[in-house]
Amino acid sequence: MKSLIQIQNKMLEWIKENIIFIFIDVILGIIIYSMMISGNLVNSVDGVWNTSQYWAKTWETSLGRGILYFVDKMRAGLVSMPLNTVLALFCISSGGTLVLDIFQVRSKWLGRLVCLLFIINPVTCITLSYCFTSVGYGVGFLCSVIAVCCIYSKYWIQGMFFGGCFIALSLGCYQAYLGVTCVLLLVLLIKMFIRLADVKEIAAFLIKSVVSLVRR
Repeated sequence: MKSLIQIQNKMLEWIKENIIFIFIDVILGIIIYSMMISGNLVNSVDGVWNTSQYWAKTWETSLGRGILYFVDKMRAGLVSMPLNTVLALFCISSGGTLVLDIFQVRSKWLGRLVCLLFIINPVTCITLSYCFTSVGYGVGFLCSVIAVCCIYSKYWIQGMFFGGCFIALSLGCYQAYLGVTCVLLLVLLIKMFIRLADVKEIAAFLIKSVVSLVRR
């Protein structure tokens, strides 16, 4: 219980420290994709989904994306290019900010530039073009990064448990984001080798990573 309270306090502290920078990234993202938002430029292939309300149902569940249904329910199934774009950008910016914390990027300005790379890239643009599900994909990306934070933390049982849970949530949104988790874990492992980390530390990290990935 005590460790859970500590995790909660750290989360609240992190939000207070980074919320302004996250909103700045979101505003810049809105400016960058303003033409896309104002023109309601969605993916033409999925034009059939361009409706005012949509809930993920049987088709998405059959693909293993059952969490999308709950993401849609949380926003009452509203499909609006401005609303969904802002929410998706918020999730992507939050995930990018977490990546900076994982790798301990000290420079705030350098960190902001790195976060912009998560927003200003073709993958994000394509994601936003799938308006009816862009929020769910943004949540999937954020969960994949949170999973790495849990695994990389000092907590053993809680780290593996919550790491596995967030990996499962990410997979429930979109399976491709498992690659984000794996790449971040691999880079962290390489970073440990570079700084000549203790063998016990490396072994603990590998065990937590493997267990979290397997128990998903």
